[in-house]
Amino acid sequence: FAALLVSGKWRAARLYLLLMAGTAVAFFPLFLETVREFRSKSSGYQEERSLVEGLRALWNHFLTFVLPTEIFPGTEQSAASFYRLWIIRVAVVVTAGLAIWKRNFLSAQTIGLAAINITTVAFFLAAYFLVGGSYIQIRHASVLFVPLILLLASLAADLTRELRPERARALLIATALFVTASFVYSTGVLYPNMTKRGDWARVAEFIQQNESPGQPIVLFDAFDALALPYYYHGVNPIFPDENHFDFGLQAPAGSAGSMARQNEFVISEIPAGTTSFWLVVNESCIATEACRPLENYVRANYTIELQHEFYISRVMRLKAKSQ
Repeated sequence: FAALLVSGKWRAARLYLLLMAGTAVAFFPLFLETVREFRSKSSGYQEERSLVEGLRALWNHFLTFVLPTEIFPGTEQSAASFYRLWIIRVAVVVTAGLAIWKRNFLSAQTIGLAAINITTVAFFLAAYFLVGGSYIQIRHASVLFVPLILLLASLAADLTRELRPERARALLIATALFVTASFVYSTGVLYPNMTKRGDWARVAEFIQQNESPGQPIVLFDAFDALALPYYYHGVNPIFPDENHFDFGLQAPAGSAGSMARQNEFVISEIPAGTTSFWLVVNESCIATEACRPLENYVRANYTIELQHEFYISRVMRLKAKSQ
């Protein structure tokens, strides 16, 4: 709609609104679910928010979409990320300068795509202030990837229109090779041993090879209980089996009290009378203090019989201390 407005296509804009009115009616049941989701995520602890932090989060997504290195960077910046950052900074300044200088060369297509990207970013900033930075992660911002790449391609075509064809072709090939190398590097970093985050295929295989009947499987975060069943074909049930996304923050992210409600819920999901069960935790428990209540409960009541580390997940077979 924004693209149609800036392009002056008023008749098309009116038709678009009519079509979207029908879409809104069809969407209404999901809208009610969306309202419930927003309430559950905004009813607890709210981290401080600022326009600068919101823009910084979206800038990091921009870097990842345009020239990725470590999509989930560690505490220390790698050399690849350092050089990538300065390459993009210089490229943004140069491109912005050229776009202003050659603004008469900008096509209606480029202007329309710019409107789409600006509108999308504005809605992401609104989401940031509504529900916090945890909900404008890279997976949420992925809807920006296609319009952003199309914008950059269209802008590059406009700004290189005066170059000789052979020079433009050489520049295109060099840029394509550089960007491809960046994506290959980032894929290798993101998927070590070519496995997804959580490594659920190997986790399922490990549990199946070492389990016995009567050893339920409990997962933290609760939503991970939706991923494991696609790979696990053993004899034990998987918990939680409900309320997988009903938890917000109760304290600063990563602190011992940040996920207190989810800790209580996961503990309550351990079947009563269980003497042995599997506990699978993700990076919330491995890299932060967010699982401290669950860890204290396990330490007080169970001993670890078997433990194995996977890619951003840890699997433990626990046995009640009274046994």
